[in-house]
Parts: sequence; C-alpha cells; structure tokens
Amino acid sequence: MFKLYALFALPCLLALSQPLPPSFSISTYAGSYTSGDDGPASKALIHVPWGLTFDQKGNLYFCEWYQERIRRIEPDGTMRWAAGAPMLRAAPYNLSEGPVNRVYLNYPQFITTAPDGTIWFTTTGNIYRLNADGTISNIAGRGSSSKQSPDGTKAKEAYIVNPRAIAVDSVGRPYFTEYGSNTVRRFSAEGLLETVAGTGKSGSTGDGGPALQATFDSITDLEFDAAGNLYVCASETIRKIDADGNITRFAGDPNASYGVANGPALNTSILPTRFKFAPDGQAYIVEPQRILKIDKSGNISVAPTPKGIVSSPNDFAVDAEGNIWLTDENNVPGQIIRITPQGKAEVVAGGPFYNGDEIPAIDALMAGPEAIATDGKGGFVWVDVFNERLRGVDAEGVIHTLAGAAAPFVSVGVTAADAAGNTLFYSGNFLYQRNATGKVTALAGKANSSSTAPAEGQLAASQPIRYVTCLAYDPQGRVVFCDSGTIWRIEADGRIYRLAGTGVSGVSTEKGPARDLKVSNPRSVKFSGETLYFIDGAQIKKLTADGTLETIAGGGKDNNWWVVGRQSPAATANASANGITVMPDGTVYATTSNDYVYRLRLDGFIERIGGDGAARFTGDGGPALMASFKVPSGITHDAQGNLYVADRNNNRIRKLTPLLAATLRKAAGDEQTAIAGKPFELPLEVEAAAENGIAVPMVPLEVTIVEGAAALDKGASSTGANGRLSIQVTAQDAGPLVIQVAAAGLEAVQFRLTVQPDVPPVPEVPALASYAEPAAPGSIVILSGEKLSYTGTVIATTEADLTEGRVPDSLSGLCIVFGETRAAMIAISAKAVAVQVPTGLAPGAVSVRAVNACGSETPLASEPIEMQIAETAPVLFYSASDPEYVVAHPGTDGSIRIYFTGVGLPESAPATGEMPPEALAAKAPVYLWLQGQELTREQIRFAGWAPRAEGWASLKLPALFGDVPLLAPGLAVVEIVPPAEIGDAPWALTVKAGEVATTKPALLKRP
Repeated sequence: MFKLYALFALPCLLALSQPLPPSFSISTYAGSYTSGDDGPASKALIHVPWGLTFDQKGNLYFCEWYQERIRRIEPDGTMRWAAGAPMLRAAPYNLSEGPVNRVYLNYPQFITTAPDGTIWFTTTGNIYRLNADGTISNIAGRGSSSKQSPDGTKAKEAYIVNPRAIAVDSVGRPYFTEYGSNTVRRFSAEGLLETVAGTGKSGSTGDGGPALQATFDSITDLEFDAAGNLYVCASETIRKIDADGNITRFAGDPNASYGVANGPALNTSILPTRFKFAPDGQAYIVEPQRILKIDKSGNISVAPTPKGIVSSPNDFAVDAEGNIWLTDENNVPGQIIRITPQGKAEVVAGGPFYNGDEIPAIDALMAGPEAIATDGKGGFVWVDVFNERLRGVDAEGVIHTLAGAAAPFVSVGVTAADAAGNTLFYSGNFLYQRNATGKVTALAGKANSSSTAPAEGQLAASQPIRYVTCLAYDPQGRVVFCDSGTIWRIEADGRIYRLAGTGVSGVSTEKGPARDLKVSNPRSVKFSGETLYFIDGAQIKKLTADGTLETIAGGGKDNNWWVVGRQSPAATANASANGITVMPDGTVYATTSNDYVYRLRLDGFIERIGGDGAARFTGDGGPALMASFKVPSGITHDAQGNLYVADRNNNRIRKLTPLLAATLRKAAGDEQTAIAGKPFELPLEVEAAAENGIAVPMVPLEVTIVEGAAALDKGASSTGANGRLSIQVTAQDAGPLVIQVAAAGLEAVQFRLTVQPDVPPVPEVPALASYAEPAAPGSIVILSGEKLSYTGTVIATTEADLTEGRVPDSLSGLCIVFGETRAAMIAISAKAVAVQVPTGLAPGAVSVRAVNACGSETPLASEPIEMQIAETAPVLFYSASDPEYVVAHPGTDGSIRIYFTGVGLPESAPATGEMPPEALAAKAPVYLWLQGQELTREQIRFAGWAPRAEGWASLKLPALFGDVPLLAPGLAVVEIVPPAEIGDAPWALTVKAGEVATTKPALLKRP
C-alpha cells in the first residue's frame, strides 16, 4: 500500500496520454441453439447425452454432459429441462444447492433413481439429489479434486474424485466409486465417508469373503436389486455384495472364451461397461459391441439389436415394456435410441445440428465450426466440421452451403477466401478452389497419396499432398498452404515452392532463413502486408518478405499470463493457440486451447481480451472478457476491426466488437464517513461504460487525492473484466476527503468522503446477568451482561498477550473479579465474557463483579452477582453450527476426543491462567454414558486437563464470540472408544465428574 497526499496529487500525464486499448463486446453473429425443451423430444437437440434412469412415473432422466444440465423425457414424448444452470458461470459456483435453475452442475455424468423416487446424480466432484420440491441438494463433495478424502470425512467436506457410478440403498445412502480407486464407498447415515468394498488394489480376488478384502479392476457401474444386494460391474465380472458384506460372483468367467453368450452367466466371458436390473427382475449388461440379458434363472443371452447400433455406449436404461434406451458415444453421439425387445431401433430424442441454408445466419444450426475467413465483401466462410460442409454467410447475413451439399467432404478444419469471391478448402488429399460462380477446381493433390510430399518446382496440380493444416491467399493472390511440417506456395504459373521448413518436422526456436529451419505443425497462416504469421506447435511465428523466420510468442513457462490486466512478455507465454488473425498494423489476435482470446501487441506484450476460461456458453451482450467459450478455434477480422471467432463446441460464430469507453461513473462508495486511521467500510468503485451502456474492461485510470490525505491501495490501474475498478481507502487526517478518478478523453469523477477524528470510546459501568449453575475452580465459564466490551467488538487473548505463559487477568480494560481474585480473561464481546474461574477458590458462594477501566484510578464496577463454586461441575462444549451436538475430534485408532470443562483441580494444578505443558489427569473420576450405557474404564483412555497444544481449540464457543480463535486455560478432554454394540451414531451423551453429572441433553457424532 502506498500513500497519496493532495500536495503530490499530479496526474500521470504519460499514462493518460496513451491511446486506450480497445476492449470488445460480444454477441452471436451466426449459429443458434434450439434445444427443444417443452416440445417433442424427437425434435430436440442434445449435446452428448450420458447417464439414463427412469423414475417411478416412467419419466426418463438423462445427463446432458456438454450442456451441464439434467433433462427429462416424459411418457408422452415431451422433452423438459429438469435441472442445472449452464448459463451461470462458475468459480465459485453460484449455488451449491437450491432451486434447480440456480445451481451450476459441473458436467453431470452418472444418474440413478433412489427407492424413494428421488433422482441422484454425480458431477466431476459432487453427488447431488434432485428433490420433488424443485430443489437440488448437494449431498456430498466439494468440487473437482485429484485428492481423495479418507474414511471418516464429513460428506460436504469430502473431496470425491470423478465418481464413476452411483447407486442409492433403501435408506438413502449413496454408494459410488471414484476414478481409479478400485473401491466402493458410501456416506453413512451420519454423513461420514466409508469404504464398503475393495482394498484399493487392482485385481479380481476375494469371492466368498468380506467385500472389504476383495480387489476390483476398473469399476464402471453399481446397482441394487430388489432385495438390497449391491452389484459391482468391473472388468470381466459382475459381483454381488450381500447385506452381511460378503462378496460372490454373479456373472462373468474371466477364463472362458469370449463370444459365446448362451447358458449360465457364471460360465460366460463378458466385458461389461454398464449393468442394470429391469422392472421385471431380469438383468442387462452392456458391452462395447453388444447387449446381454440375464434371466431370473441366471442364464445369459444376447439381446437382439440392429447391427452396428451398439459401439461405445455411455449408459442405458430398461423400461417396463422391456425397451432398452441407449446413449452411444460413437454411433449416436447426439441422440437417445430406443431398442425394442424384437431388436428394432428408433431415435426418440436428439437430431442433427443442421436446419438448412438460405436462412438468416443467426437462426442457423451448425456443428463444430472451426476455420473461418472473411471474404472481403462483408461476409465470411468457415468449415462446418461435423456437418461436413464448407459454409458461408454473405454481407446480408444469409447462410449458404458452398461445398459439400451433394457429396459431403471430409474436412480438416481449414479454409481461406479472397476479395474476388474465391474460396479454398481441403478434402480427401486434394486442395480445392471454389470461384465466385461456384465452380470447384482441384489445385493440388492425388488420390491415395497421403505418404508422399510434393516435389518443389513442379506443377501443383500434378503433385500429391498429405495433410493440409492451413490455407491462405497472399497479397498477390497466390495460394499458400501448410502440409506436414512445411509451408508451400503455388505461384501464378501453377508451380509449387517451399517457403518455410526443411521437409522434416521439428521445432526451431532461433531466428534465421525460413527454408533452413524446421517447423513442426504449422497452421492458421495469416498475412499482414507481405509478412506471413502462423502457429507452429505452441508458438506463434512470423515470416518476413526477405525469408527470415522468427518466434514472436509462446514456448515460455508463464502459466499465469491470462490474468486480466496482466501484461506479460509474449516470449514467456505458455499456451497453445488454436487460431490467429493479424491486423494491418501487425497486431496479432489468437484463440487458445484454454478458451481465451488474446492480443499480441506490437510492444511484445500479450494480454487477454476475451473469455473467462469457464468452457461454457455465456456473455452475449456484455464485455467479451466476461464471456465463456467452448474451444474457440478459427478467428478472423473485418475492415472495421471486428473479430469473428468460431466457437466450435458452442456451435456458433461469435462477434467481438471494439468497445471504447464513453463515460466514467461512480458505482459505489461515495459520501462515506470513516474514523481517522481506519479504512472506509466500502471500497470506491468506478465503472467505465460505452455509449451503449456496456461496461468496458481494460480502461487505464489514474486515481489521485484532490483534497485531504489517505492511503490508497492503487494509483494508476485499469478497469477489470467487469469494467470496474475497486479502490480501498484508509483515512488519515480528519476533515473532507476528495478522491478523483480520471481517464484520457473522459470526464473525471470525484468521490467526496468525510473523515472524523479518532475519539476513543468512553468506558461505561458494566452489568452481569445472574449465573444459576455451579462452577468448578479452574473451569471455563461464559457470563452474559451489558457494556462489557465498551468498543463493541470481539476481543480475544492471543499468544502475544501472555505473560510468562499465563493468560492475563485484564482484557481491553475489563476484568472479572471473583471475591478479591481476578479471573483469567479468554474473550470478551459487548454482551458476553469467557473467563477461567480462579483456581484458588474454595467451594461455596462467591461474589462476582465486572470492572471496566480495571486498574485505573476510576474503575467502573458492576453490581455483584452470586455464583456457587463446587469441586466439580462438568460442562460440555457444543457446536455453534449444530447446538445439539458436542464438539468432538477423531483420536487415535478409532477413538473420539470430547471437549468439556469443570473436572476439578488435578494434583499440581496450574495457576489461574496457566495451561499445563502436558495432559493432567482429573482429580475426580470421570464417567461417560452413551445411549444410556456406561463406558468401562478400558473404554475411557484419558480424562483430564488438555495440554497447551490443545489450548487453541477449534471450539465454537457461543456465537457471541464469532469465529475468533480462543486460547483457553481450563479446557478438559476425554478420549473414549465407543463400544460396537451401541450401534451407529449419533449417541445420547452424559458426562459425570466425581458425583456431578451434566444436565443439559447432548448428542455425539463420530467425527
């Protein structure tokens, strides 16, 4: 932090004299997303359907993995949206649970129906339940992680690593397996993570014994039968775990010959990927190429299916009529197929992402747009990869198919266009040109010649080409293309010449003659004047007219260069570009593999101008920096400086329009008051906006103090992705404070603030409320009252407050006096105080007073209250978040540590305020009861005062003290081993010290 004073409040003329770097707004220029909800499922569009499950009413729920939502097909064939908010950006997620339209789901994949009819599903790091009341509950998980949580972790605190399957038992406990874990895990009724099957090692052993001692290999599915047995689908077997936890083989013989599936399922070789029970009790297995059925007698057979319809199934479900509903990654990637018991297949949901041409481009459907190029006439062309077409949009915004309508071509995602209406594209080892009249001519290539390179100096039309990865017209109208580690040019006479690369693929980082340097994977060639720019692996290079090749970006180790507002040298950048375009002045814009758009400036620095990295579709109508892309690939620009990005996996072309700031406005923080030396409660926020009202990011601003004095956390800075700049201000001198924010060419704004002098609050006479319960010497008690912390804030004793290892007897001028002896002060607030009762008190009544300005010449004492002191008076500490439950931590070897106070003074008791260096046993014997059953002495490992190491207890003393960590002398702990026969937690808990037992009801969870 630095200080700015009015005396030095001169504007930074150098910064404000620089031209404003253009930011961009974003919109969809071509492409639509007609999902089809609330209409016939057969006409709806689906992006990668995955898990399938039927509910008890016959509705089919499925995970739409790519669009991050759950959808439902009703029995009458109507498609409905069911859950998920893909339009809400994550990081952090908007809600982890709540209304179905407000919870962002991070790629839902596996789904099942619980016995109570609720729908359960998994995302990359969570387990959710879809409730009947229209809400989603986050049952377990904390989001994506690569580290698995150990058994005993609470459900919502657990990290779940890519759950691969889910099943729910009859009492609502979710069972799941994590990617690569080779175990089956669940959350108990108490919400604790536990392993129920598998050792974690890979194998297929343990049949006939406990499931916890068995090994598994590549678990892909879990399923319960009507009797409550759990079935585990893994590798070459289906195995059953019964209610006693024992495992047996249900289907599959790894030693049998694969292919035959007619007879006992236990004698058949299988390769199961998914496993389900049908409503009639028969079992179905999906393999990579077929579907198997196991009848109630245990015999297996091949279910009839059309040839080739089953390839790489994601999931399946079986309805009451025996129809199999299937999603398949290869053969039907955007559809749900129903296969009848007779083997007939039909599409019930999903369709092609193509709805015709000669319509407004904004209404058109496309599938995986990649390469894109402007045509010089106000339109552009691109490759519609999965529709196998070359398509274009004219200046009037109408979409056309330019090639591939009669005979779809195999595209590798490259195209180019010139101002004369010629278009280049590559298909099937041939390089084609389509002229303005629609005539298509082969410029180069031979059939079946993908392993031979062109011969330099020969006519291109007679030469083979291998794999074209870029196409362009140079300023003279000559064709330039990339082919297998080489960049070629076709001259006006039709002959082919090598521009860059040696013909042998490789990486060269030095600057030198282009024909002598290796290139590895050149793509996205673009010209700016006579200079050629292209992507080569993870680098961006340029080739000048004299034949010199050099790297201008990429290949570095800087993984954080995409931070908004950060300007990093392009040479240090580390991200692979998907496409580039170059402005006439040589400024390069690039799309990258991490879903961003960047600008490579002429000064050698790189900065992000589009994308938030969230890999979804958001942001149209706002700043491009706040938008989301899904694999932005090709990029081009028009004469007005607009950028066009092929947003491949969002199936649309996005337009980025230059956005210049027109006004500055005060968004928050004006007209505040603060105390001298204190920060203002709210930061000052200023927003830059364009004429259309859209917030403008990356606007350089200068912050100065016009009047008064203050400390600011920034002086010269730029607006962030949301078009705002936030300024933290700490007041200095009393009086008016005026802070100005200015930008070149814009009217400045001024924040007018007031600073008041720092006048200490005056202590007042405190008051204590009566305290009915007895307290033991050395125990922790919490007294309530009024005006205890006259500052009104929570103050707690810290290590810095200790004197010779002892907690002080005065805190912020307040002391609590028992008779004539001060207590050790733990924490205070305006209405409560936590203290340690002096250790030297004898049993009986004692007068207690609170004293403000303690130790001064004018102390302010409260009226006394009377407390009873007893040898023992046990009091448990309760959870602030769940007041019925006591605070407990896991001990060693399955034990539990419970925290309380009031066990009486041990032998060699510490002085008041002193915490023992090691655990001290309680003077009186300590007894515990769980569920009314008294624990034996062997089940109580230790009871007594906790050592100093546990003084910083994660105790949640009443909310009066908030989350302040407490240094607590007098803390006691008891470590117990719960007996197995009392059943699952929670347990009713009673603690007794000597002859005195706790009276308040308490519950204990296993931590």
